Amino acid sequence: MVNFKENKMKIAACTICKNEEDNVAQWLEHTKDFDYRIVLDTGSIDKTIELFKKADVILYEKIFEPFDFSEARNHVLSLVPSNTHWIFWPDLDEYYCDNWREILEENSDLHNASRITYTTIHYKNGVSVIGEETGTTMDCKIHKANMYKWIKPIHEHLVPITDKDKHLHIDNIIRYHHQIPSEHRNKLYYDIAKRAADADPTDDWNVWFVLNESYKQQNADNVIKYGNIYLDLTKPYTDFRSLAHMFIAIATVQLHGVNQSVVISLLRSIAEDPNNERAKLLYTNITGNQI
Repeated sequence: MVNFKENKMKIAACTICKNEEDNVAQWLEHTKDFDYRIVLDTGSIDKTIELFKKADVILYEKIFEPFDFSEARNHVLSLVPSNTHWIFWPDLDEYYCDNWREILEENSDLHNASRITYTTIHYKNGVSVIGEETGTTMDCKIHKANMYKWIKPIHEHLVPITDKDKHLHIDNIIRYHHQIPSEHRNKLYYDIAKRAADADPTDDWNVWFVLNESYKQQNADNVIKYGNIYLDLTKPYTDFRSLAHMFIAIATVQLHGVNQSVVISLLRSIAEDPNNERAKLLYTNITGNQI
């Protein structure tokens, strides 16, 4: 059996957590083949810290106020041992396939790559979900050390800090995400995004997530407010703009009933993305006309 601890290539599993006691045992089991495991607890009041202290991990505690996911993850990067080659970011409700390391080390193109994309299998409340996590670059959570940083306070993602940003897709590295949505977490995400968007209303990334969370919460006033801000900041034609127009139409119906502006918003939604079948259906239901 290979002793991974003696391998030349050092690989770290990094994560941030808070009140994750139910997931600690699984995370420890699925990360046992990493050379280093760096855990940053951001304020747990359950047994998370106690459980990690009993394990072979590098554990730190730090509270961020106000909370910013990119700031927390970048702090973890500062704690990674200097001889680390690759970093994985499994959250406490995620893990990679059992043979991830063998697949990675045996890939003949690895020496040219600086970050890895992979296959994601996503479950929400135990049900497989298609399309929300696509394994694209924006979802990437495997990268070489000392070459990336995290940006954006919510739905954070990696950007290079050097002039090298070489992607390699390894299809048979599989990331499993078992998500259990919660109202508390949704509110946290909304509050972070809204604070960031209000601080910098020119950042369409944060504005989009305020809009999206407002739509989920059926906050019609905020949907219209942030939807219009998002449309002013962005250029046609994108799927996100199509959704923004559709969200505005739905919010307008909630506030004022069906009127001409609803029809116009739906037509604009369809023009932005002709494949937006929901916008087409809403338009047909309201006007009686097919598109």
